[in-house]
Amino acid sequence: MKKNIIWGVYCLFFLRTFPQIIFQEKFNMFSLSTHTTSYVTTTYTTIPSGFMDLSEGYRNNAGSSIHPNAPFHTDSLKYKAWGILYNPIIKDTFLVSTSWVDTNKVISRWILLPVINGISVNSVLHWKAMAPDPTYADGYAVYISTNTSVADTGIFNNSNKVFQLNDNNTSGGGEKQNWIQRSISLANYSGQSIRIAFKNISNQKYQLWLDDITVENLPYANDVALENVNNVKYVLVNQNFNLNARLKNAGYQTISNVQLAYSIQGIAYNAQSFALNTNLLPLNTTTLAFTNTGSINTAGLYKVKIWVNQLNGQSDQNPFNDTISYYLSVLNTSVSPKVIVEQITDAGFPDAPANQDTLRILQQTDTNLIAVQIHLKDSLKSNIANSFSNFLRVPDNALVATLNRQYFSSDNRNYFYRSELRSKINALKNFITPCIIQISNISADTNFRTIQMDVTTTFLQNAVGDYRVSVYLIENNVYGNPADTTINGFNQLSSFYFTPYSDYFQKGYFSSAANAFVLNAYEYHHQFVLNQNLTPFYGDTSVIPTMPIAGNLYTNTYTLSVPTSTNGFKNHFDNFYIVAFVYEHDTLIENRRILNVDRKKVLNSAELVNVQKINKIFGDISIYPNPASDKLFLGSLSENFSAYIMDVMGQKILDVHSKVIDVSALSNGIYFLIIQSEEVFVKKKIIVQK
Repeated sequence: MKKNIIWGVYCLFFLRTFPQIIFQEKFNMFSLSTHTTSYVTTTYTTIPSGFMDLSEGYRNNAGSSIHPNAPFHTDSLKYKAWGILYNPIIKDTFLVSTSWVDTNKVISRWILLPVINGISVNSVLHWKAMAPDPTYADGYAVYISTNTSVADTGIFNNSNKVFQLNDNNTSGGGEKQNWIQRSISLANYSGQSIRIAFKNISNQKYQLWLDDITVENLPYANDVALENVNNVKYVLVNQNFNLNARLKNAGYQTISNVQLAYSIQGIAYNAQSFALNTNLLPLNTTTLAFTNTGSINTAGLYKVKIWVNQLNGQSDQNPFNDTISYYLSVLNTSVSPKVIVEQITDAGFPDAPANQDTLRILQQTDTNLIAVQIHLKDSLKSNIANSFSNFLRVPDNALVATLNRQYFSSDNRNYFYRSELRSKINALKNFITPCIIQISNISADTNFRTIQMDVTTTFLQNAVGDYRVSVYLIENNVYGNPADTTINGFNQLSSFYFTPYSDYFQKGYFSSAANAFVLNAYEYHHQFVLNQNLTPFYGDTSVIPTMPIAGNLYTNTYTLSVPTSTNGFKNHFDNFYIVAFVYEHDTLIENRRILNVDRKKVLNSAELVNVQKINKIFGDISIYPNPASDKLFLGSLSENFSAYIMDVMGQKILDVHSKVIDVSALSNGIYFLIIQSEEVFVKKKIIVQK
């Protein structure tokens, strides 16, 4: 009997911990239509039954053929204020409105929700919102009316406006470029039925996205959930550091003050009260940092614990989500970590050449920087393109990059634009890394077209985490068939034809279909191309344990096959590099990061640029006799050259100083003659047969 009572009490408490949803629309369960052009496929539909779209009827601007204002370029939504769009990058369906219309007049674009009943003192309205283009960020207002007998904009006015965010015509305005959780307490409407309306109040911006519109009754008035977000995990002995925690108000009362405490195993305990500058609304979050956490004077692995003591002067009513803990590695020494820049690019993006030039300059001026370009849709599309876009959460395929996959809390994102890269790279140089990664024993078989290498990770101090190894094959100097000047997935679109200081000034030709200039193959070569990813996108989990020991070697051997290229100038061993890095995974994107990187060239030879340039410099090179037993003769070659012979493993075995080459000391077999100038080199196969 006693057990039954205890079980009943437990069940009541367990059920109470869950919110009661009284209205929710995630915009997922709909039959979608597809609209396809030569460049874009759009998946969309109209707003759901029960919702009402009210607008002034202005025609939506269709944009360009490559980048339309989807889905409002479709016939069914061209004059609509709101629609539903499926985005393949974020793999989600959501509500969308546009303020980009064919007029400069003020728009009036409303969407009214169905009548919602059952509102109580613990009811909360919440939704996700974002504006995908930060340059043209939309704003909006939210209204709540208790007049539910009429479905019309006349029931909404300034007196029942509960939320407003101006577009970025106002300084600091506009919704963010990533999903932001918004919420409003509905306690003032307890016992009543309500109708909710969202209104796009932007002037000639782009789009507003809304999702997961929910009204729910929360079980607790005072409830804070803690998350371990972006806390320092690796510090040096006697290095000052601060601890922090992200708070989510999981209750239905606003929070004005909170007291947190922390302990570091065997070292310290501290409690601190925080008065919030702005009251924390239900289901909203904020991050609080302890002051004067201090330093630790002995290397080792320490358990850190952070918890809630009080909120609003009262105890937290839900004890199951108010504590976080993790392990801190304190190191005697560290190494300067290398920084990897993973850049989104595509031959169809006219601004891509400037991004590539920026990466080239950054890598030339910083030996600790490693550049990678991940192509999204063109002929060089990577096998992890979709996963990478999902990781960055950039819904409009913007030309952005991640740096060590690091999340910057000050920017609330893990991706950055070209102009931001240098400052963010400098910020990462002070990062303390707990490990070293090294690529070794590279062997390349150019006949069977395979590459093998060892990748070894060594930790400088004991640690705890989800550590993974990733390995990339990178290629330089990639382009399409020079005779093909069409938009073929290799030939790069360019927006710099009229830019005098650009390397692409007055280069290429104008394509009316693409509404952009197209660079020919000899005018643009793709660099830092991710050719293959040898491991899953989030890394190989089989190499490093969750509790790596300082000084242990964690090594794995990786092998890859390189196909013979049948389309374009690519898959050349001379242009290959191996890039390997240690990635630390976490359920929260804010805690994911690359800890260290290594980069090695596959062959010990200069890069191969292209045949057209070689012929222009060297002419039509003749080698005879071939096979040779004693002497090789080079014809049609100027005196201004250097050359050497290497074996099939890429090892240099003989320097060449004249047009007559003595090969009598070489064993029978296949070799390669490398002829080079300051700009290019050419590789010729030779056979020694005695």
